Amino acid sequence: PDPTTVPPPIAALAGNIGERHVLVMLGLPYRGKSFTSRRLQRYLQFFHGANCRRFDICRYTTGHGGVELYADLRGFLSEEDNRDPVTILDDPGKKNVDSGRVAILFASDSSAAFLEPWSGTSKERRRLICSRLGKLPVRVKVVFLELMCQDEEVVQSNILRKVQSDQAAQAPSASASMPPDAPFNEDLSAEV
Repeated sequence: PDPTTVPPPIAALAGNIGERHVLVMLGLPYRGKSFTSRRLQRYLQFFHGANCRRFDICRYTTGHGGVELYADLRGFLSEEDNRDPVTILDDPGKKNVDSGRVAILFASDSSAAFLEPWSGTSKERRRLICSRLGKLPVRVKVVFLELMCQDEEVVQSNILRKVQSDQAAQAPSASASMPPDAPFNEDLSAEV
């Protein structure tokens, strides 16, 4: 990626120091939300020095309305980045500016997370996300990012990669039940 034209956060530019952001990734399945959230996290950490964390909605799909996810978001966004001034002087290589915190919400499996309240798949769910985050003790800006991919080859590649990773994850249990002389179908494109 190209470097940003906005300078990195320093004490002289205190306009957005310490801001809290929640980025919610939206989009159809197999459109690259996990990949994009990872790249966005690395970009914000490297170029802006922001403290970023990714939250996979699918890890919180327990049927409790996202209570655990809200608790983790609250803990992450409410933490202070205060450091002892003596420590700052002892270690001049470390940053001494609160560059903000960014929570990136994404679904590694959009189909499984579709009905979750934190998925943002409807206006009501997006309003719910904004109202819940508005109750935090810190001010949070919420941004909804919709990923759209209309390139058929990229979508097919993503589906194929997902099928392969699912098969690899299930390989030990599948190989235990399959006889050793059973034929193995290597043509994964037929399953897509």
